[in-house]
Amino acid sequence: MGFVKFVETGRAYVAKASIYRSGMISFTAGARKRFKMEDYKYVVLYFDSETQKIAIELTNSDNAAGALKLRMRVTGADIPAKGFCEYFNLNIKDTKSCELDVDKDGRIILDLKSARVRKAKKREIE
Repeated sequence: MGFVKFVETGRAYVAKASIYRSGMISFTAGARKRFKMEDYKYVVLYFDSETQKIAIELTNSDNAAGALKLRMRVTGADIPAKGFCEYFNLNIKDTKSCELDVDKDGRIILDLKSARVRKAKKREIE
C-alpha cells in the first residue's frame, strides 16, 4: 500500500469524553469516528458505583428504557445527562476528561476515577 496524504489538520483524533458540571457528556471527533456514532441516534447510560465507571450503549431505538438523544456536533457529539448525574449523585464540580474504552458487551466506558480535571482556558479581556 502506498502513502496516504494527511489533510485533516487542526483536529485531535484521540477518543476522549468530557463530563461537565452541567451534566453534559461530550465526545471528541476521535471518539465519534472510532465508535461510528453518526450511525446512532440514542444512548442508554449505566453507572457502576463501585468502579465509578459510566457505560454508554449506542442504539437507534427511541423505545429503549432510559434512551437519551445523541447529538452530533461539528467537532464530535454530546449527550444531555443532567438527570443521570443527579440520579446517581455524581457531584461533578469541575469538567473532567478521559480517554474511552470498550467493555466486553461493546459499551463505551468512561472511567471517572481516571478522569482528569480539565484546566479552564484563560480568557483575555480587551
